[in-house]
Amino acid sequence: MTTGYFDRVWRARGARGLKNAFTALLRGDRGAILAAIADGENSFPVMYLLAPEIENAGLDGDLAEHVKHAMRLTAIKAGDSVRRGRYDRLLSPYGGVVEPTYDAVKWMIDTGADWDGPSSGRDSFDAAIDLAAAYLASRFPDGDALAKIAELIFRRNRRGLYIHDLVWGFFQTADERALSVIADYIKSENTADHRLACRLLGLDDVPRTRAERVAAHDEFVKWLTENRPYIYLTGEYFNLATSPHTISRDDEAKHLHREIDPETRAPLTPLTEQEEAELRVFRAQNGAEAV
Repeated sequence: MTTGYFDRVWRARGARGLKNAFTALLRGDRGAILAAIADGENSFPVMYLLAPEIENAGLDGDLAEHVKHAMRLTAIKAGDSVRRGRYDRLLSPYGGVVEPTYDAVKWMIDTGADWDGPSSGRDSFDAAIDLAAAYLASRFPDGDALAKIAELIFRRNRRGLYIHDLVWGFFQTADERALSVIADYIKSENTADHRLACRLLGLDDVPRTRAERVAAHDEFVKWLTENRPYIYLTGEYFNLATSPHTISRDDEAKHLHREIDPETRAPLTPLTEQEEAELRVFRAQNGAEAV
């Protein structure tokens, strides 16, 4: 991946050197500073670090649209209503509803997921990444990005960092690719990785040996392949349970061979009268109530 001028400065001189470079450009030719902040190779971490200087210089209106959206999400997670309002006006001068774009959240994840933020604990950068992940997973599922989000979840978990919001965001989709990515970590040699993977996928028995981990992975992938049309999101997450079962199978849907919406559990098309009758019989036989 190519990098812009500001990213090269940041990697060579750190945050202080980055801000000094911005100040030096600001004192010079206006065209140079505008070109530098508009550089399409700028990363989210760099623009996050430079945001106070850019805004104080009155240059936030010259930012690319995807950067404005990212700064707005950062303001939301920082609880800064004044700053959020500023970006709302920049993005929608006539007061319309502002929604993050695919380009914005994809850029945030692609360029920012490998950085853990400027502080040792959770900060507004981490929180903004979590929010971007939720938007990306729920509205714009992207295989490469989902893999990057999963990598971030497991990396944070290894370091004992906060992952609840990131996990919640990731499981806003029942996309088979997302579940397969998590399942791959069952095979990890890292104990924290395969334990977390089992917790996220609702597997009660944590395999100990490599052979057991491979077998558990293969069994889950087989289950996923066979049941994908009938899988739904349970709504259980770490804020509700220590070992949440984030996904489950709708046995009634499987019995009827009818694909369901993973969020609502409703069939994608209405059931026929014959299917309704068959379902009543199935429920009676299994002692189940209507969903």
